[in-house]
Amino acid sequence: MHRAILWVEKGEEMPDGKPAPHEGYITKGDNNAVPDQSVFKIASGKNVEPVKPEWIKGVARVRVLYLGFLLKGRGDTVVVLAVVYAIIVGCLVRKPSKKK
Repeated sequence: MHRAILWVEKGEEMPDGKPAPHEGYITKGDNNAVPDQSVFKIASGKNVEPVKPEWIKGVARVRVLYLGFLLKGRGDTVVVLAVVYAIIVGCLVRKPSKKK
């Protein structure tokens, strides 16, 4: 998961010290010590650009702490844990029914 940590305008200094080519969000992955735009490069060798709002595909609504640790290296139990996870998420995001 990556989260927006800062908004920059075009020309404003980014974490790598270079001017932003356009406005957008500076992002940081949960497992990264520094922002994505300060160290990561795309296939062409250019640094990662700020994320434009129209590039965003989804927004996290629920976070289940330590689930990654349970799934790490557990080949046979991944399916069972994925089903349990889906049930938990389904219960958390389900809209309550209106009672008469």
